Amino acid sequence: MNYDPSISYKDDRIVSIGTMSVVCEHCLALKFKDESKGMCCLQGKVKLEEVLLPPEPLHSLLTGDHQKSKQFMRNIRRYNNAFQMTSFKNQYAKIESERLAYIRNNQTKLRAENYVHLRDALQANEHRNGIGQLVILPSSFTDGPRYLHEKSQDAMTTFTVFL
Repeated sequence: MNYDPSISYKDDRIVSIGTMSVVCEHCLALKFKDESKGMCCLQGKVKLEEVLLPPEPLHSLLTGDHQKSKQFMRNIRRYNNAFQMTSFKNQYAKIESERLAYIRNNQTKLRAENYVHLRDALQANEHRNGIGQLVILPSSFTDGPRYLHEKSQDAMTTFTVFL
């Protein structure tokens, strides 16, 4: 079946699901008439924190109460894109951190004792000074926290340039 632009789908009883006219008694979410009861808040079991107003000057920029609001709103997509990538990098860092924690906490499951050369070096006390030593990663190491912090700062700088 193909889309036919000559058909008014919003008026078709088979296709149209109506308007969101039902209000959830627990969370006050708007729902469609035949939508299942547990879709929004699991009948009151899920409670979200109240959304707070954004801090200044962001609030004034968004509400039009700032002298640079128009300029801010014209460029808001650029800001969102900059912060989206920053958020993506931060999520990647969290995933990488969890992966490293799993490796650290599951050495026996991963059969770490089978790393023969490392075990031999530890037993023979060869090159022991280089094993288990703290290494500071340069900020150019793309998975490191310093790199991600630097990119976050770059995004913030870009944001202030448009103000």
